[in-house]
Amino acid sequence: MPVNAETTEPLRKKSNIASTNDKQSSLFGPFDDDPPSEMDRAVDSIWKPCWIDYPAATAGLEKLRSIYRHPRTSRPPCLLIVGLPNSGKTSLVKEFEREVAPARSDDDELDWAPVMYVQAPPTADASALYLSILRRIEAPEECTGRIAKLQDQTLKLLEKLRTRVLIVDELAYMLSGTTPQRNVYSNVIRHLSNELEISIVGVGTKNLLRTFQTDQQSGSRFEPLFLPRWKMGQDYFAFIVQIFLRAGLKPDDEFTDKAFIERIFRMSEGLTGETWKLMCLVIEHAVRSGKESVSPDMLKKVDWVAPSERRKMQGE
Repeated sequence: MPVNAETTEPLRKKSNIASTNDKQSSLFGPFDDDPPSEMDRAVDSIWKPCWIDYPAATAGLEKLRSIYRHPRTSRPPCLLIVGLPNSGKTSLVKEFEREVAPARSDDDELDWAPVMYVQAPPTADASALYLSILRRIEAPEECTGRIAKLQDQTLKLLEKLRTRVLIVDELAYMLSGTTPQRNVYSNVIRHLSNELEISIVGVGTKNLLRTFQTDQQSGSRFEPLFLPRWKMGQDYFAFIVQIFLRAGLKPDDEFTDKAFIERIFRMSEGLTGETWKLMCLVIEHAVRSGKESVSPDMLKKVDWVAPSERRKMQGE
């Protein structure tokens, strides 16, 4: 998984009553011009995004690599990566993008971008989608205008960058539009693929998959790739161990207890991103407590609300 804390630092006082103009560290960390403390650096390293391989991610990366290697054709293979929130979808596609890093010219301009990652706009607006792509490829400021002009600019620049795979994350935003808007949006995506002979990788939820499957043309073009919840077992245990080892901590003897792993599984609901987040909280607690290992009792000391409970609070 692509497998992101607030830090506190005691306020410095010049006297018993600190003036509002005194330069103090913020409760949320040091000021920008204050050197980070050793603890700040340690906590930052815990939460720094990284890639930890696991079987479902390995399979997903291999699928993305096969699409990238596919010869150009008038109907290139496309993919829909589907899963629950925080199931590792974005981390997967960003790791793939890192594998095929873009190149820059001597003038530091984007010169080659075989894999392009963009976030879909928050509305089912085809013009906004084009603009998101243009911003991501560092298009000149004058790249504006009506949808036909935006389309032309996008096609020319992606062709110039020799893009082979375009990844559109949060594609489920298109579901917020009316049926005509969603149809236009889908047509734009297919047109980009057909015109440039590139593969499109959409990233979203099962609702997005259902929408694509109801459209005969999109349903036949986009192969679904599911990122499931974890199952309790050795692979899940190994994933958790890798998170701790990356942080330079060792699980104590109790860590191998099946009941402890099951508790992590229940608290995270078997989701990759939630497991990583929970373990990072435990690691941060250990580091701040001066511990060199992690133990089951630390799960009781972190502030945690299960994902399903959070959704209830948000009215989902």
